[in-house]
Amino acid sequence: MLDLLEYFGIEFDNFDSGQSFGLQRKLFPNEKPQSICSLLVAKGQLKLVWIIGKTHCMRSYDRYHGES
Repeated sequence: MLDLLEYFGIEFDNFDSGQSFGLQRKLFPNEKPQSICSLLVAKGQLKLVWIIGKTHCMRSYDRYHGES
């Protein structure tokens, strides 16, 4: 979903880094601080990653876990 919207020029990286990061800290306080998209990739929730947007989530994962 986000991949399609980003294709049309809507930017979600700032939201993912800011709002999603804060929400992740509240919902999953015992996890490493990161965005929800990055957390879903780390947890292996591939169905949710595909629904949200694979490219967006992988870019977010690389931001928090380093390039692989």
